[in-house]
Amino acid sequence: MPEDDAKARERPVRLKVLVQEAEQALARWDVFRARDLFQQALAIDPRNESALFGLGSLFENMGNNPPGIMARQDFWMDAIKTFEKLMEVAPGHVEAHAHAGYTHMRYGESAWIGDVAQNEFDKALECLDKALKLDPKHAGAWYASAHVHLRLGQRTDAIRAFKKAAELAPMNIDAWWNLGILLEQEERYQEALDAFQKVETLDPKQEDLDEKLQRLRVRLEQRQGKEVNAQEDDAALAQLNIGTKLLAESNFPKAIQFLSKALAHFEATHNLTGQLEATRNIAAAHKGLRQWEPAREALLKGRDLAERKGDRMKQAEASHNLGYVCFLAGHFADAITHFTESTSLYREIGDKPKLADGLANLAKSYNKTGDHARALQSLEEALEADVSAGNLWNQVNDHCKMAEIHQLAGDIAKAKKHYRSAIAICEQLKLSSKAKEIQKLILQARKPEKKTPTCPRP
Repeated sequence: MPEDDAKARERPVRLKVLVQEAEQALARWDVFRARDLFQQALAIDPRNESALFGLGSLFENMGNNPPGIMARQDFWMDAIKTFEKLMEVAPGHVEAHAHAGYTHMRYGESAWIGDVAQNEFDKALECLDKALKLDPKHAGAWYASAHVHLRLGQRTDAIRAFKKAAELAPMNIDAWWNLGILLEQEERYQEALDAFQKVETLDPKQEDLDEKLQRLRVRLEQRQGKEVNAQEDDAALAQLNIGTKLLAESNFPKAIQFLSKALAHFEATHNLTGQLEATRNIAAAHKGLRQWEPAREALLKGRDLAERKGDRMKQAEASHNLGYVCFLAGHFADAITHFTESTSLYREIGDKPKLADGLANLAKSYNKTGDHARALQSLEEALEADVSAGNLWNQVNDHCKMAEIHQLAGDIAKAKKHYRSAIAICEQLKLSSKAKEIQKLILQARKPEKKTPTCPRP
């Protein structure tokens, strides 16, 4: 009897050790070792919740990423059986219901169509509904539920579920993206735009995002028009999208061809948003071809359209690009005027990175005219904006530009001071080659001949 009592006391300790070792093996992705350890734990206590959930999750992940050539469906079935056992042991285990629902969904997706898929999707919704009854704020369950409704063609329910998932997990880009797509299909354009703007705040470089935002803005203004021909509008939107893609591919002449057709249509329908989007892309295409005068004309038109719409960001963008084009065309006084306007707008908007770019370009323009005092003043403000934005690389460039100007003015002490500040930041960034390059500039620092300022930031 004492021996039996000792074994009984050892069982919980042994069980805990096995589960911990299984979790450690899983962290190393030693999946088969983890599986064996979880199963050993369940041999001691078949009702242990930690071991059941760990094993079920392991099978689920092995189905998502099957090792070797093993069939993922077999792993998902093992996962479902394990989660079902856990739900019997602990009916209130939210994660068991949620994970079972997700696994049924994945199994159904692998079946594509037919009774098997339908059956798995129905079971998935049953499990996910139970999870959401237990925890209405379970973002993962809402997200999986949205995908199941989508697979079943239940768009209204899918929209509701994606919306809940996005509200509960606002960093979930996929939830916002899918929500935007479905809302656009429902012609709920403002809500779709709001969803894609959320994506923009999370990942501005998301593929096809600019095209979707552009299309929705144009769609919204179309709805406000009178007697608009829907087919012609769709054709113009298609031309705008094709032109934008050709621009991204640097096929500038062809881009101008499509964008000009879109512009003509939007001018005929008095769609300011469409005109603005077409015009700003036409300007970019002319910039790509280094056709400064046509680019300037398009940018002036775009700036006026943005002002009429009250779009301060697009107005600032147009002014900045006007400064860039004027600088490259050799019209430095005009460049100063436009960069000054853009920096004023970016300052109002509170966009520190773009303000810093504008100020750096303004400094280069002043430098071209020989106004070193104002160039330094602009660079000091650019540095302040870059520090505020946390852009260390731009801070290096700001210090180097200020050093060059001080050197041109004959103030070698201040030039060296800025070079040393640039080196300190390079060391922070672990850019040893750049630091050595700047160190050489310190050693060579003397009253130099005038240097040609570099091209402004585009």
